[in-house]
Amino acid sequence: MYAVDAATGKVLWKVKVDDHPQAAVTAASALYAGRLYVPVSSREESKVADPKYPCCVFRGSVLALDVATGRRIWKTYMIDEAPMPGHKNSAGTLIMGPSGAPVWNTPTIDVKRNVLYFGTGNNYSPPATSLSDSIVALDMTSGKINGAVNRRRMTFGMAPAGGLTVRLRLVPLRMPRTLTSRSLRSSSHRKADGQC
Repeated sequence: MYAVDAATGKVLWKVKVDDHPQAAVTAASALYAGRLYVPVSSREESKVADPKYPCCVFRGSVLALDVATGRRIWKTYMIDEAPMPGHKNSAGTLIMGPSGAPVWNTPTIDVKRNVLYFGTGNNYSPPATSLSDSIVALDMTSGKINGAVNRRRMTFGMAPAGGLTVRLRLVPLRMPRTLTSRSLRSSSHRKADGQC
């Protein structure tokens, strides 16, 4: 992640958002009150089809950076536990897991509740985790997970028809509640209570 002076092109700061070699930022970050909220996904899922690849160890995350300095304020993984060795596949390659739950979309900011909402993708390798294929709510100050709505359990590995890839929208209601609404790659819609 880079911060660049718009007038001169001078790099003000740069930050490596994840140590995994396949990690990527595939959506815009969200900026609010001096903090930049960065969604982290990966390209490791493309390796699933290779029986010799020891899939997989990437874990999706969101991090908050100080916009002036690039200093990391917090980072929250969508899978708490680090991947561990599991079984061997038919090629004799050790499979690692759990992994995946990438964050493909720009976080939506709910200023009133001090919450970020975003969607996650599927697990890349077993076991299944509670925050894959979910709408997740994070506290903007601490990065603590406030709640989640799990859409469904995906099959492991590449799942081109699944995952939450577009930005969530906040939909105000006349009641003292707000819904989040998102579209899937298949153009279906789902709504969840803003409290998650």
